[in-house]
Amino acid sequence: MNNAAPEKRQRVPSAYNRFIKEEIQRIKASNPDISHREAFSTAAKNWAHFPHIHFGLKLDGNKQGKLDQALAEGTQKSNGFY
Repeated sequence: MNNAAPEKRQRVPSAYNRFIKEEIQRIKASNPDISHREAFSTAAKNWAHFPHIHFGLKLDGNKQGKLDQALAEGTQKSNGFY
C-alpha cells in the first residue's frame, strides 16, 4: 500500500507574490545591508500604501511620475519604507 502524499500543483503567483518578490529585490539593491525580514516588512508596507499596484493599474500621466518619485524618495530616506 502506498501512503505517499499526492503531488501538489504549483500555483501561479498572485499579484501580491510578484510585487513582494520584485520589491524585496529593489529594496535590497538600494540597501544591501538590510535584513531579509526588514526588506520583506518594508515591501509589505509598500504594498499596503499603494493599492493601485495590486491590480497592475497605471496612474494617469503626471501621477505615475509622482508615485515613482515617492517610492524612490521613501527608499532613500528610510531604508525602503513607502
